[in-house]
Amino acid sequence: AMLEAGRDAKGVLKDVRKVFEKAGVAAEIRKEPEPVLWKNAIFQSGIQPVVTALRLKIGTIAADENGQWLMQHIWKEGCNISRAEGVEDLWPVFQKLLPELQEYMSECSCAMAEDLLIHHRHTEIAGLNEVIISRGKKLGVPTPVNQSVLHVVLAMQANMKSV
Repeated sequence: AMLEAGRDAKGVLKDVRKVFEKAGVAAEIRKEPEPVLWKNAIFQSGIQPVVTALRLKIGTIAADENGQWLMQHIWKEGCNISRAEGVEDLWPVFQKLLPELQEYMSECSCAMAEDLLIHHRHTEIAGLNEVIISRGKKLGVPTPVNQSVLHVVLAMQANMKSV
C-alpha cells in the first residue's frame, strides 16, 4: 500500500528497519535474500497452503504420504528456485523436516488456515506462492505443484463463505 501511494521501496524498507530497531531487534537492509529468508519463505509456501487446503493438523499431514508429497514437492520447487538464484542448496534441510513436524507440531494448525476457514479472511498464501511461482518463471524453474495448490487456495478464498 505504501508503494502504491508513491513511497519508494528504499524509504519503506528504512521505515521498517527503524521499527525493528526501536523494538530492540537488529535489522539490516540487503539487496540479496539470505538463506534464512529463503528457508522461511520455502517453509511457509509449503505448509500454509497445504494445511489450509487439506484442513488437517500439521502432524497429520507430515505423517500422511500424500500430505508429505504435497509439502515436499512445493519445498523442492522453492529450493530449486533459491539455488537458481545463487543460494546454497537448501533441500537437505527440508528433507529432514517431516519427522520434526510430526514430533513438535503434531497438533498445530496454521494461522492462515484459521483466517480463511474460520474468520473468512483472505490470507498471504496467494502472495507468497505467487512470488515463488513468478521467480520460477523468470529463472526457468517449473513450479507445477505450487501453481496447483495456489489455485486451490484461490478458489477457497473466492468462495470463503462456502468453505
